[in-house]
Amino acid sequence: MSGLLALLAASNATPPEPPEPPHVRQPALADYTPTSYLAVPSPVPDGADAYHPDVIDTVTGWQGYRYWMGFTPWPTDADENPCVVASHDGTTWVVPSGGSNPIDPTPFVGYNSDTDLVLARDEGLLYCVYRWFGDQGWYYRTSADGVRWSPEGHVYYGGLSPALVRLSPSSWRFWSIGSDGAFMTGTSSSLTGPWVAQSCSISLPPGGYTPWHVDVIYWEGKFYGLLYCHNGTNPSNMIVGMVSGDGVDWGESTDILMRPNSVFSQMYRATMQPAGDGFDIWAGLTLAIGGHRIARSHVPLSEFS
Repeated sequence: MSGLLALLAASNATPPEPPEPPHVRQPALADYTPTSYLAVPSPVPDGADAYHPDVIDTVTGWQGYRYWMGFTPWPTDADENPCVVASHDGTTWVVPSGGSNPIDPTPFVGYNSDTDLVLARDEGLLYCVYRWFGDQGWYYRTSADGVRWSPEGHVYYGGLSPALVRLSPSSWRFWSIGSDGAFMTGTSSSLTGPWVAQSCSISLPPGGYTPWHVDVIYWEGKFYGLLYCHNGTNPSNMIVGMVSGDGVDWGESTDILMRPNSVFSQMYRATMQPAGDGFDIWAGLTLAIGGHRIARSHVPLSEFS
């Protein structure tokens, strides 16, 4: 009898929860590609050419401004050197009083590309990281006021478009794209290494797309990113959003957020910061009429969840 009772009890028990299905994304329901661009002061002849942005929203402000942006102009390769500007609202940008751009002069060989900013409040320092084309290495300068910058230091010999996150004073992460299109991440106890690198896992949109530039942030226990992809043709390029629990396995989290339109003929590196119901996004884009500009958009969190 005891066996029968046990069987009846088991049959009336709450069934176990089914396993969670794989995180498979559908294409975005809205087009978040901007249709206008921002005025970003740039130290080049037209005074406006700006590309490859990285934005920090300090929320409570730092050195008199809420937002700080690193970018590089690109009318020519020789002009591609790191610049830093600031803003009260993320839309109107200025060179901070007393500052000048670029913060790193044109090197004797090549140029300095792929700017990324990190604010270390506990140190009172803004880090600007960039890639020297001459040896493919990453270098950095620091500033306590966004105006005066330290001598150059070395970070790592890596790939394209370094995106860095400082989780704590002794925990740094990077993401980058190898010359072969490999999506990489790395960890270190300091910005200057040594770094331990590994490959990331990701499923890109179909059509032979290759990642080229990336930005990643850490927010509320997850890593969120923007990845610029292309398949060797134009205008078949796009910016996709992605999310990961560990920063290594991005699975099938990618979602198409921006494609070329009548104003912008090509996407490029984009950067993101939490805002309201999702993320504010600043993207480097190529104008259909020529030239490079930075534009702002907003994407709801639902596109990443």
